[in-house]
Amino acid sequence: MANASDIESLLQESVKLEKVGDLLPALEQANLALQHAENDQLQELILKSHSRLGWILMILGRYAEAISHAEWILVKSQATPEAVDALVVKATCLSETNQLSQAELLLQRAVDISRYTQYKAGLSNALHNLANSIHLIRGKFSLALAAMEEAQQIAEELGEKHWGLPTLRGYVYQISGDRIRLRQALDELVCFARPGTRLAGVYYYLWSRLALDEGDLTQAEEYLRLTLRIATQTGIPHLQVWSRIASSILFRFKNEVASASGWAENAVLNARQTGSDHLLGQALIERAQVEWLQGDLVQTEKTLLEAIQRLEKLRAEYDLAVAGILLTCLYLETNNPNLEMLWLKSARQVIHGGYSFIIEKERSRTYPLIAHFLHSKNSDSRAAAEMLLNSLERLAPPPIKVKGLGQFIVWIGNRLIPDPMWNRRKSGELLRYLLIHRGYSASKEEVLEDFWGENDPETAQDLLHQATSTIRRTLEPDLPEKFPSRYLRIEGERIFLRLPPGSYLDFEYFETQVPLTIQAGKPQGLQRVIGAYQGELFPMDQYSTWSLRKRTQLNELYILGMLALCQMWMNSGDYGLVSQGIRQIIDQDPWNEDAILLGMQAHIRLGDKPKAIRLFLELEKRLKVDLQLTPRPELIAYVKEIREE
Repeated sequence: MANASDIESLLQESVKLEKVGDLLPALEQANLALQHAENDQLQELILKSHSRLGWILMILGRYAEAISHAEWILVKSQATPEAVDALVVKATCLSETNQLSQAELLLQRAVDISRYTQYKAGLSNALHNLANSIHLIRGKFSLALAAMEEAQQIAEELGEKHWGLPTLRGYVYQISGDRIRLRQALDELVCFARPGTRLAGVYYYLWSRLALDEGDLTQAEEYLRLTLRIATQTGIPHLQVWSRIASSILFRFKNEVASASGWAENAVLNARQTGSDHLLGQALIERAQVEWLQGDLVQTEKTLLEAIQRLEKLRAEYDLAVAGILLTCLYLETNNPNLEMLWLKSARQVIHGGYSFIIEKERSRTYPLIAHFLHSKNSDSRAAAEMLLNSLERLAPPPIKVKGLGQFIVWIGNRLIPDPMWNRRKSGELLRYLLIHRGYSASKEEVLEDFWGENDPETAQDLLHQATSTIRRTLEPDLPEKFPSRYLRIEGERIFLRLPPGSYLDFEYFETQVPLTIQAGKPQGLQRVIGAYQGELFPMDQYSTWSLRKRTQLNELYILGMLALCQMWMNSGDYGLVSQGIRQIIDQDPWNEDAILLGMQAHIRLGDKPKAIRLFLELEKRLKVDLQLTPRPELIAYVKEIREE
């Protein structure tokens, strides 16, 4: 016969097992605790055991069983911690089985009881579930984040670190396409993601979606492999469905439609098994995307309509907006007579919900849709298109990444722009010109003079228009005619290049980091920064006067950085590295007397006086032949000293 302390130990062991992801053993321990508590008629421990069982069964997706345990507690207890926990369990299960309104009432009741009884852990838990199980499903992302932030604050007051806020942030930022903040959330979440647990599964899933959004399919596939493994091991319903939806997206992006179809069908099957209309709606939207690629437009419409029917029951506004806008795009393609009516409905869903990022995510389908309705005779339809176009301008497009040192390579997000695209109508040269100007901007007058000064004004204006149009189409090839570019703008008499958050220019990185790393005095950091210098800036423009000043500045900065690095190596006794570094400086600046002096000193430390003298003689010859100069007195005195020794 077990005593009370034994039962408490079983319950504590159940909690530990749940935290490391061993849900079935955790369930066994809780079941055993309940049996012993009932045998001994220990009412308080019976309540705790039912509470523990309800919680684990909820996580496992066994909602009917979880609800039965929660209801048993609610019959026996009202304003107690166990009652609050039971309300949360029951509400979460109701939410997952499409009864959001009832679930919301129960969670609000749990919040009220927790505040009244000052049960802080229960309040944190209730707010956490209100955020995830109600606000998030309904697409109320601001409300969800606010509730979760309060839950987090309470958890911290109790001395606990909680995974809820970074997880929710990651989910919301992934949906909205905010990749910078998604990475920050993932950096927070990694502290909680123990191997093999559901949190690790969510962590890998979010990374897979980020990789998919950035076009890194190899990385996405690896993260999805890890997600699927954890989803299978833990049996978590959401992970099972989400990982299959993401796998379908992966194969869609790889143009392997048959494989995408298999994963989409499997996602729908898993979602139906969970009984969650929210998961099913999401899975159906993905299946519709695959059916569209397969050319089965009739089935695509049926699938999207079923998704909308499922999601409308829940008032899942964000997912409804996605399904609605896709169906509208389909109706445009099929000339459906209901197009205008559906456009007004879906456009309002996007606008009122603040979901303009859907337009950006599905731009290959939505841009032509907006372009179509910008010319509509219906003033309401036209106004909706204009509003969405304006909101689109406020969204940050994918970042630009440029490597201009010794080369010219441009990425938009993870899309590499082929070299030949920059050889048309001086587009590449004009882009490079803007990249090195202050504020990435120049006046039309400057550009016309520097590029087409020999042409008559009318021809020069035409050539400028052709070059800017080419840059616009190159950076955003799927942008319809008359759509404003989000990278290149002409405002009045100035041309502006916009670099979105997260953009990277290797020459700017080099220019800002070299002085900082020299000041820090750490050779490893300085060596890494100097490694960005792969050659002179924009080598294809080496004879253009507009790039000369910047190219010279960067080259001088490279030499300064290398000299500082060689001095650091000299101070630490790495004389061989000094010798190698000096040779790199001489390749760029063969008359650099500071480098020669440092090199001579290094060779002396290495015991190689002939090499030190040879360095001096090579310099002496170059100065005489090239510049008709002699080495400075300090060097002459040093070589004399070496010879005398």
